[in-house]
Formats: sequence, structure tokens, C-alpha cells
Amino acid sequence: QEVFAADGAGASLEEIARRAEVGSATLHRHFPTRRSLLEVVFHDRVEALCARAREHAGRSAPGDALIAWLRDLNIYAAASRGLAS
Repeated sequence: QEVFAADGAGASLEEIARRAEVGSATLHRHFPTRRSLLEVVFHDRVEALCARAREHAGRSAPGDALIAWLRDLNIYAAASRGLAS
């Protein structure tokens, strides 16, 4: 996630493997295409965003929860900007 956030969707898969401390072949075995890796990254990030929504809903008034979640969404969108390319 960090490499994609810094370098965008075209991030070097070799750099991703290096940062994950795995070999390039291992990365390709688990994620045969760049798209398959990006899908997992997006899924994990959306799951985290949904978890934040549940946290806010459980401890705040509805309006306050929505405002807090919209802040989280804004942070997510800014951090994901490079992945849209």
C-alpha cells in the first residue's frame, strides 16, 4: 500500500516485493497481475474505511458520526489519488 500510495498504480512491482521482503517470484505467484494486487490493496483500504464507519456509528450521534466518517473518506481519497491513474 505504501509503495502504491507514493508511486501510484504504476509502482514498481520489484520495489513492492523488496519492501514486503519477498522475492519477485513470490509476489507474482500470489498476485499474477498488477491488477490482482491493486484489487487487494483497494479491498483492504475500503474494508478499513468501512470499519471506521462502524466505529463512528457505535460511539457518536448520527450527524457527528457522518461528519467524522466524511473526514476519514477525505483522507482516504487524498491518499488514494495516485492509485486512480
